[in-house]
Amino acid sequence: AVQCRIFSPNNGDVSSWSLPVWITVGVTFTVGLDAGVFIHARIAQAINVRYRDAVEIEILGAAERFRAQVTVMENLSADVLVHGAFPMRLATEGQDGAGGSRITLRSGKVLELPCKEVWAGVKEFRMEGSAVLNFDGASRNNTNGPAGFGYCIVGDGGKDLVRGAVAGA
Repeated sequence: AVQCRIFSPNNGDVSSWSLPVWITVGVTFTVGLDAGVFIHARIAQAINVRYRDAVEIEILGAAERFRAQVTVMENLSADVLVHGAFPMRLATEGQDGAGGSRITLRSGKVLELPCKEVWAGVKEFRMEGSAVLNFDGASRNNTNGPAGFGYCIVGDGGKDLVRGAVAGA
């Protein structure tokens, strides 16, 4: 797992903390957030970081440091999410594969990123009723037709619950 260290710009009991970080190569609609750095509220509270504070982040083992404004979120499934390494200009090269992504950082260090980005912004909820899973956007019974996405889960009444891309699609 990739680790980062976040340095708080504010005085507090803890000035920095090493944590697992999820990094996505690009901005994915499966996460549902813009490009940027997102920190879970409990982590932000512990290191005295507030919404839109500019923090310094070090990708451990990669000799890579950068500054970014953070968005503090209560419902984030990750402790730290760097969403969109390319739009944030942190990566110079990237390659997606079935097992995850490989990115080359500005320092030249190559990071192997496991395929887990689809879960980074997901919230758990109770679903009652039924749902249909359509693959590739062109499935025979997909009421949306060839919509160009990897999969879509449609609930009762035809409401889209989840859309995403399948590795290699």
